[in-house]
Amino acid sequence: MTFNPPKGSPTMNITDLLAGLDTSATPAPDRSPVATKPLAMPTLALPLLDYQVEGVTFAMNQRRSYIADEMGLGKTAQGIALAVAAIDAGLSPVLVVVPPSLRLNWVREFGKFSPATTVATLTGRTLPDALPDAQVLIIGDAVLPSWADEDTPFLPGKVKALVVDEAHRIKNPKAQRTASIQRVADALPSDGLVTLLSGTPLIAHPGDLAMPINILDKMNRFGGSIGNYLDTYVPKVRGCRFGSREVDLAMLPDLHERLLAGDAPFMIRRCRADVVSLPSKGRVAVTFPMSKALERRYLSAHRDLIGYLSSEGYSAKRLASASRAEALVKMGHLRRLAAEGIQDSVCDHVRGILAADPQAKVFVAAVFRDDVDVLATALGAVKIKGGMSDKAKMASVDSFQNDPECRVLVGNIQAAGVGFNLTAGSHCVVASLPWDSASLTQAEDRLHRIGQERDVLIHVGVAGLSDGTPSISENLWTIIQTKHGVSSTVIDGEAEDLLSGNGDARESLLAMYGG
Repeated sequence: MTFNPPKGSPTMNITDLLAGLDTSATPAPDRSPVATKPLAMPTLALPLLDYQVEGVTFAMNQRRSYIADEMGLGKTAQGIALAVAAIDAGLSPVLVVVPPSLRLNWVREFGKFSPATTVATLTGRTLPDALPDAQVLIIGDAVLPSWADEDTPFLPGKVKALVVDEAHRIKNPKAQRTASIQRVADALPSDGLVTLLSGTPLIAHPGDLAMPINILDKMNRFGGSIGNYLDTYVPKVRGCRFGSREVDLAMLPDLHERLLAGDAPFMIRRCRADVVSLPSKGRVAVTFPMSKALERRYLSAHRDLIGYLSSEGYSAKRLASASRAEALVKMGHLRRLAAEGIQDSVCDHVRGILAADPQAKVFVAAVFRDDVDVLATALGAVKIKGGMSDKAKMASVDSFQNDPECRVLVGNIQAAGVGFNLTAGSHCVVASLPWDSASLTQAEDRLHRIGQERDVLIHVGVAGLSDGTPSISENLWTIIQTKHGVSSTVIDGEAEDLLSGNGDARESLLAMYGG
């Protein structure tokens, strides 16, 4: 499918991205060839599938690579195999960086695939006198900055291999987790292993890949600097004094070629349809009516936002940074009201699914933590959200997976949408939408993955207003499908589910609500 947005497509402002990046050409760490012990395919307690063996072999040969298989294809198993291979080659300890909610899950998976490997979890921000005596060290990316601080680095130089799960989380150059992972990667020995794992490596635009490429020490393939990379794939808008950049759609195939094809690809991507036989997955948008009281509050807030943006002159001139930030806060309030307004409708919908199919289990995905609590209570469901302990989260997963009486799990998209296996469910009801398609598909594919035995249906919920005016969630649903066209063109080589346009979701919503 060719990616052809209409003329006048909104540009995407990534000034904040540039502000945090060193765009100059800086010398790369010395990684001149040395005599290294070749990495060999390890022996695991559970066998890998053929395509997983291919992925591990690719990463072992590359030493610095990105495994970008679609969700549900066993990237964790490949990461474990690579860690064991590194240990066998004398590259120990191996540091595994994961979202905090997945620490216990990774410990469990090591126990399944390589029970002889010694594993320790690094927690908290208080540093010990010495690292635990273990071959694998697992740490949450939230506390990693304390262990890899620029002034008092504890981990850099003490580990010899690095595996980063959900590596799309290191796209922000100003985030401490990104800088910490960069410091660890730069301090590895010349024969050290670095493997990034994510099923959604590009969230919104090619700028998302700048830091992962830099961490993998592959920027020499893109002009030698982050600045050259950005100027090629997200060039500055001519004549725009606000520093905005826009995606160069014509260059997306070139980026795909340099990442995944060509003479020396360093990213490998396999899609479910190509390597495994899974039940089908379908997606349908469901318009949920808002409660009358919440609709009145929503419309009042909507009128206030329109007036606010109009008074700031957004239609004629881009908002100044402070004004834009305030506008985003107001839009966030609209999103919250829209989500709150359809809570009763979402619960009725879930109950209808359960009544129609006595065997069905439902994963309800929500953006806001308050929604998780309200929906879980109303549905008598287990839940996963930020702030819960790893043990409590896994207890919810285990109940949903194994207890026939536990038919609903409500999860915050950020906390429950990555890493977990929810194949007992066959329906995913999205109670509120994230900003991007990657977070949405990550949440969906907790169900649609290896081990799923039933067809999976995704119910994307949007708030419907009684007068037929599109709500903020309806507009956002259109935009995140559009954004998916950019990411799928780069990663999969063709646009998927593309409607039109190429703008960042928040920027486009600001334009929509600015008249």
